[in-house]
Amino acid sequence: MGSDQMNVFFELTWPREFSISKGITRDGVIDNLAVKIPADFMDDIAIAWIKKRKLQVAVGGPVGNECGSPDCPLGVRVLFLPLNPLK
Repeated sequence: MGSDQMNVFFELTWPREFSISKGITRDGVIDNLAVKIPADFMDDIAIAWIKKRKLQVAVGGPVGNECGSPDCPLGVRVLFLPLNPLK
């Protein structure tokens, strides 16, 4: 990712598979660009992005110094289980 706060840059090094498609207007302007990558690779990118931007609260995770948060001074990671697990 670049250091520019307003943009995100993807660099895929040695991707296993990919495809790129684009939509072009009549004026020859690209109006969309799609990159297809394996879902598990996108999962890795998404998790890294959430950690880098400290967006855990947006996806229901711990924040601040709570146990399980990346900012927790104890470095403790907690596994959260449902209160009434399905049998």
